[in-house]
Parts: sequence; C-alpha cells; structure tokens
Amino acid sequence: MKAASRGKAIVSEKSLTTTMADADRLAQAVRSADVFFLEGLMYLSHPLMEKVGEIIRSGRLGTIRSVSGSYAADIWKLVNPLGNGTIFNLGCYPVSLLQYVVQTAFGAEVFTDRVTRGSGNVSGHDGNICDAALLVRFGNGVLATIQSTDSYGMSFDFAIHGDCGVLRFRTNPWLPIAGENALEIQLYDGGAETIVVTSLYDAFQHQVMRVEECLRLGLRQAPRPSPRLSDSLEIMALLTTWEEHCRTTIPQPRHDPR
Repeated sequence: MKAASRGKAIVSEKSLTTTMADADRLAQAVRSADVFFLEGLMYLSHPLMEKVGEIIRSGRLGTIRSVSGSYAADIWKLVNPLGNGTIFNLGCYPVSLLQYVVQTAFGAEVFTDRVTRGSGNVSGHDGNICDAALLVRFGNGVLATIQSTDSYGMSFDFAIHGDCGVLRFRTNPWLPIAGENALEIQLYDGGAETIVVTSLYDAFQHQVMRVEECLRLGLRQAPRPSPRLSDSLEIMALLTTWEEHCRTTIPQPRHDPR
C-alpha cells in the first residue's frame, strides 16, 4: 500500500495476503494509485502454461470434467509462521492453476460459481494448518480436488480430465525450469503423447521479463496466463474459504511429534 501511494510498480509475493480483508485493502490501494501490479505466481509466466491453455482450447481432451492436484513439501521448519500455513504457502499453487484451467475451458465467470468443502490438520508446532484437502463442485458440474501439505513429502501432481482424455504434468508445474518441461496427454482410446516445452529461462526469469515488457508498454497488469488483480482476489477468496472450512472441522490439534 505504501509502494502504491508512491506510484511504484509492484510485484507482490504470493499468496496475495493471508486474509480477505487485507486483500481488499491492497486491491483498493493499487486501483486508486493506478499502478502496475502482479502477484508473484511466477509459474504462470512460463511458456509451459501457454501450452496448457493451447491444449485445453484445442478440444483434444474433450469437455473438461474434473481437475485434481496436490503439492507436498516438507518445509515447515523454513516457512514464516505468519504466512498462516500450507494453504497460503503451497495450496495457492494448485488453486491458481485450477482457476486458470477453469477460466480457459469455460470463461471467467465459472470459477466463482462453486460449492466447497475442506478439511485439514493443525500443526502442534505453530497452530497453522499443516495438511489440507479441498473439494470443489462448480456450477457447471465440474469437480476439483486439491491437497497441500508443508509437513511431509516432496511431491507434486496435477491432472486435467476431459471426456476424451487426460492431461498430466510430468515435471513440476509450479517450478518450471530452464530446459525441458514435460506434459503428457493420454486419450481414452489408447493414444498417448508426451509434449516437451523447452525454454532458456526458468519461471522466475520469465516473470521478470514479463514485468519488464508490461512496464515498457505502459500496462497496469500482465496478460493471462499471469494473474490479473481480479484473478488474485478470486484465488484469495477460495484460499480463505478453504482455511475457514479446515478451522471449523478440526476439533483440536493432532498429535505432532515435532
């Protein structure tokens, strides 16, 4: 908010904030100052995501019916406890990718028409949500399941299921590297294809280049697949709802040997 008041272009760390009230205040400050703003979901700036959008729009998967994703990283000792736990540390990645998929397949309005359920575990270390699961049913019938944890593991999974086939990430969708990143299309009639997206730069460098290009063009936000401010607010709305579900379904902190 201070940067916006001074007319600075802003790249914010993800997640946007840790409460919806803070997110709304941030958005108001950015809009009032009319400055460039981008939430640092850096992976959305990588060409890998443009390829995902191209595949969805091509119709090769048919009509999208469900999406599933998970992100696990044993980083609980490293993260700032003021970040409010796994939903905001890691869950923001599969949730933001889910949003991009749903918007690409069905339009901007569908993502907010949804019913959600969530549950999780509270860490005995800092009282934050350490393991979380989310189930979403969109108004058009598309289902999504998302999980995240920062208490164990080091793994990723994301799949987009259509009525003709499924698209899976064979490399980490949220940390695209400089070099080769891979997708796999498996059609239900037996056909399969591996798609390799090669780039000279990783996701962080692509985000830097995208911001520089936007500033050269005088834009106030980056084009999709990068998140617009309205996208970031929609992502935050789902993240905070997910956290509320978890808090209301956990009777007490689970046993935590840490």
